[in-house]
Amino acid sequence: MPEEPTLELRARLGDEEAAAELGDAAPSSLAELEVNQWMEHLAVFGRKALVRAAIEVVGTVLDEWVANRPNDKRPLKAVDAAKGYLVEPSENKKGYAQAAAKACSAARKDSLGYEHRIAEAARAVAKAAVAKNHKTATEAAIEAISKTEEHILYRYAVDAVYNKEAEVRSELLSVIRKAAFSSPHR
Repeated sequence: MPEEPTLELRARLGDEEAAAELGDAAPSSLAELEVNQWMEHLAVFGRKALVRAAIEVVGTVLDEWVANRPNDKRPLKAVDAAKGYLVEPSENKKGYAQAAAKACSAARKDSLGYEHRIAEAARAVAKAAVAKNHKTATEAAIEAISKTEEHILYRYAVDAVYNKEAEVRSELLSVIRKAAFSSPHR
């Protein structure tokens, strides 16, 4: 990925100023694509930028986990482990992130039916942080974002609110844009 995000990429991620600057040449926003289709376009990011973005996206639903399961810190530990490994990679931190990801598998089973997607997203983000290569990291980061989107859409569906896909994607893309472009060390 270039050092500075291109106007086209910023526009695809929902940056209205970039879209306005491009005018008629502006690409359509990823939020307009079908569910999960937009995520494959995220592979253009560098590994750290995409994992950082996935961490932030998963962070948008962690408060809900804490509210419903205050004594279960497994997803929070997985996200913290991913953050820690990104800041200072080490074998010790890698092992902690892998163990935290595994603990999220158990948390998923314990919460099956509602919050289980949050545990799945946290597991995926921990796996993304310590993945052996860019492809595996990208797949895991996209899984984390996907599970977060699924959870948010499920939450709306429980309340009989439908057709929120584009709105949810726009919100997630905003989080991704801010996180992915926030650091000079992409």
